[in-house]
Amino acid sequence: MFDHKKGALLTQSGNQIYFESTGDETGKAVVFLHGGMQSIASFNPLLNYLPSSGLRYIGIDTRGHGRSTLNGPLSYADIQTDAEAVLQHLNVNECIIIGHSDGGTAALRIALSGVVKVSKVVCIGSQWNMAEDDPSLEIYDTLTAEAWQAQFPENVAEYEALNPAPDLSHLISELVSLWTDMSEKGYPGNDIDNLSVPLLIIRGDEDFLMSREHAFELAERVESAVLFNLPFAGHEIHEEYPVVTGDIITQFLAV
Repeated sequence: MFDHKKGALLTQSGNQIYFESTGDETGKAVVFLHGGMQSIASFNPLLNYLPSSGLRYIGIDTRGHGRSTLNGPLSYADIQTDAEAVLQHLNVNECIIIGHSDGGTAALRIALSGVVKVSKVVCIGSQWNMAEDDPSLEIYDTLTAEAWQAQFPENVAEYEALNPAPDLSHLISELVSLWTDMSEKGYPGNDIDNLSVPLLIIRGDEDFLMSREHAFELAERVESAVLFNLPFAGHEIHEEYPVVTGDIITQFLAV
């Protein structure tokens, strides 16, 4: 389990990036990258249903999340390079990446970059592209720190209790920029056509941020991809249904 106590910090571009390992320290590295306004602790329900031996689980808090600081901008390219720096620091030459939402988007970028060899990728509710007419843009257009505080007070309380330098206004502003970024620092977009590693796409059928069409197109464009779409589940399928999600991921890791 990730407890935000037994990890360490790595300075990256003026930010302190928190990372933590659990599981079999001699096993194959499995890297966890979380979604926006979450932390590596969001994977704890899932960890209970993944193999307990033979795998080393490495969690990395995104800039501004968990125990990582945010002293400037935030992009998917930043999440990518931060993770790559941590893995190089840990002398991890090859890994599997499991990413939720923003973490999955960054995982695709890491797999494409080749800085660290990635043998498999699991994307949970992760966007790979952002079209100009994507309906989620309407949500981001009206998103403010005040609105987030009003809708998710418990999430904000957890964030402020855990982060060493909490600044909700700055973080939400940077997240909106991240989610709407259509530049080369953002979503992998058409570069996914070059992805050759095995890819497991997991989506909750009631995910309001990633449409069925978006998930199916990713599965069609990546030859090595398989898609699992679970009825009645939402954007945090790995927290809502950790047993079935863990079983699917375990099968994928064993292939």
